[in-house]
Amino acid sequence: MLNPGFPLIFAALLCFFFKSRKIRYLFTFGALIISLVLMLTLPRNKILAAASFLDMELILNYISLSSRNIGIIFSLFALLVLIYGYRLLSLASLNLLNIFVGSSIAILFVGDFISFFFFWELITVAAFFLVYDKMKEKLRYIAEYYIIIHVLGGLSLLFGIILNYNYTGNIILTPPEAGLVFFIFGIAIKIGFLGFHAWIPKTYAAIPFQLAVLMAAYTSKVGVYALYRIVELETNLIAYLGLLNALGGILLAIFHSHLRIIISYSIISQIGYMLVGIGLTNNIAVTGGIFHLINHILYKGLLFMMAGTIFYSTGFENLTDLGNLWKKTPVTFLAGIIATLSIAGFPFFNGYLSKALIKAGLDSQLLYYGLQLAGVGTSLIFIKVLYFAFLCKNNNPDIIKIPPLSMRLGMLLISAFMMLTAWNPAGIERLFQITPAVDYFSGSSIFSGIMPFLIALLLFPLLKKYISPHPEKVFQRDFFMKLGYSFINLDKKISRIHSGDLIRYLSWSLLALLILLMVFLLAG
Repeated sequence: MLNPGFPLIFAALLCFFFKSRKIRYLFTFGALIISLVLMLTLPRNKILAAASFLDMELILNYISLSSRNIGIIFSLFALLVLIYGYRLLSLASLNLLNIFVGSSIAILFVGDFISFFFFWELITVAAFFLVYDKMKEKLRYIAEYYIIIHVLGGLSLLFGIILNYNYTGNIILTPPEAGLVFFIFGIAIKIGFLGFHAWIPKTYAAIPFQLAVLMAAYTSKVGVYALYRIVELETNLIAYLGLLNALGGILLAIFHSHLRIIISYSIISQIGYMLVGIGLTNNIAVTGGIFHLINHILYKGLLFMMAGTIFYSTGFENLTDLGNLWKKTPVTFLAGIIATLSIAGFPFFNGYLSKALIKAGLDSQLLYYGLQLAGVGTSLIFIKVLYFAFLCKNNNPDIIKIPPLSMRLGMLLISAFMMLTAWNPAGIERLFQITPAVDYFSGSSIFSGIMPFLIALLLFPLLKKYISPHPEKVFQRDFFMKLGYSFINLDKKISRIHSGDLIRYLSWSLLALLILLMVFLLAG
């Protein structure tokens, strides 16, 4: 049986033979529908496809409950991105979208480390070419920066796989018995864990906004899924590190003014909630963590759509240049409200259910109150965004372009889907096959969900002057970028030595043999 990610990869190959944009869109839509049907109809917890590679067995299609649920949202969100970006996505980006999304889905359904690593790296390569533009220096820098960081993580993952294979003799995708630290390092980069996070704002705030909508939904979530599948610790260390991420992301985001930088840093914070959930050992918290991953794809995608539509309409993304847009862009304003209340975990919005599940599974007061504090910070950040972008009258930017119907329809569809999931907790419990564990709409649960937002509302007038927008550069080189380019420059210098001159090669070889001979004589 076919891995649900493969139809998209096949669609990418077919697209090479057709230059028509409409035909490529039809192939992509068709592949996503086939992928959805496969995920909804295939049996779970069963190996459905395997192949031999050297003396190892590759498991190419293993359906589990978590992989199916995440995969369904991956496919649905890609459909919404195609609608939103109908007027924006280029011919080349459609091909790469198929490979990027197809690999992100395929990796959810493999059962061996070799296949897992292959799709892990294919995601990176597809993302690199989505961003890279040889005619635009900034996009070249960003693409090179992105791939350097992620190849480093991929090499670490590969080294962990090799160590584990040498120790166990098999490649089955289970928690490793050796090389765990290399797995964690590689996954930490993909997640954007605090300290490995610099690539997230550098990438998502500077690339074309339609690509940011797409890429932000998949890359880090694949990393969280990898952590869930691969890393198994006997302590709650991951949960406490997740709390650190949740709080650290807030501190990084709150003083920024560029819309996509703020949203990018908030990804780091929301990843923290997922880590808290999957870092605990009880089923309720783990389910909450996976469910929050799914919810995050939706409301974070909607936030990037909102930011992109504002930029498309006004030409501005910094809050210093925005204001009074609520009447001029009502659909975008509505999307911003729904996304804000969702990410804040406000009752009756989709982030509330997953956060309630995570909280129900907590066994630590520190984790509970820490997440409540993170909720206050998240609410404060996006109250700031709504106020300065839509309500504040300090600025009154003109609408230079009316967003096409496809962009507005994409935002409305994702908003409607989010609200449907928020109002149907029984359906969510059936989807995850859990017995009712939380009375989501009891007085105490609603109070716990409302309090962070209410506290943030009270704090905003007091803190407004300290977190007010200011001009800032989107693209700045940091330590990681300078380190990456030092390797690139070193590579260029070494490449000059390899000129193709046979005499030079023989001279280097003879010199190396002479040095080895001298070392041997001295050692003897």
